[in-house]
Amino acid sequence: MVAEDAARLAHVASARTRARTDIRRTSVLALTIGALVAGYLTGQASAAPGLPSCQSEDAPGPCYWDATRDGNGTGRSFVVVDGQVTYLP
Repeated sequence: MVAEDAARLAHVASARTRARTDIRRTSVLALTIGALVAGYLTGQASAAPGLPSCQSEDAPGPCYWDATRDGNGTGRSFVVVDGQVTYLP
């Protein structure tokens, strides 16, 4: 009985830790995208605040790819956070 309770508690603690990590990642991504969109709307987005520029289009991140400045100057801008690519408007 004690071993089962301990295993259940460990499982719950692990699930809570994963949920907190997911919330943090989602929050960082949402804030970054919000700042980028606001910058585009005001015409001031030359770089993502708090993110370095991607060295290549397939960089693992976290980073920001400015399609108007990087590469051949065409295509779509995006951010990479935790390996997830999010294209910007």
